[in-house]
Amino acid sequence: MAAPTIGIQKQALRKRIARRLDDNIDGTASGGSSTTLTDTGDIDRYPTSPAALLGAELSTIAGTGSGQSRFITTHAKAAGTVTLTVPSWTAVDGTTDYEIHKMGSRGFTKAQYDDALMAAIDSVADGYHTDIDTVAFATER
Repeated sequence: MAAPTIGIQKQALRKRIARRLDDNIDGTASGGSSTTLTDTGDIDRYPTSPAALLGAELSTIAGTGSGQSRFITTHAKAAGTVTLTVPSWTAVDGTTDYEIHKMGSRGFTKAQYDDALMAAIDSVADGYHTDIDTVAFATER
């Protein structure tokens, strides 16, 4: 008997779970630098006062500068463009996909979501194999 397969990528599952907790923004940057990420998308709906994104975790997940996570130190809007400032990182550009988590000091970091997902997958896999190995079959007459 083959092990069950998961038909969704970890990134999509992480976003789905985080959205249920109202702890996810994702998009593609319109630009950036070694300390900023700018975007003109849906992120514009988040207020700068109170700074809803201040202290949230910004992670680059694809494109230039992929694989970085930093906490947002400033959040500004001007003329429909949002600028998020972070400690120094590899400059991002218009090819960079990003996620924001741990908004408003609630929720979890990207790594915490990923760890929980992997633990759940491991638990299901362990349970699946354990159940098969420990099932005793018998017949009654």
